[in-house]
Amino acid sequence: MHWRGPEGAVQLDARLGALGDAACRRRGRAPAPKPSVSPEERYKMVQDAAYFIAERHGFNGDSAYFWTLAEAEIASQLGE
Repeated sequence: MHWRGPEGAVQLDARLGALGDAACRRRGRAPAPKPSVSPEERYKMVQDAAYFIAERHGFNGDSAYFWTLAEAEIASQLGE
């Protein structure tokens, strides 16, 4: 899985994964397991997402708030 930002490839990969799962079920095969993300990769994903969220807010605000929003966004994208 390639992650390019909060609105990037993760969302696209998730949509393509859902389509692939449906096709596998129609053919009677089990869907492929979703790739796991290491803690370091997840941290980097949250870090990048928090930056982009802060950028959208003009870098005005609480960094902990931006981090919390990023954590929720990444958890949602990873299906956690």
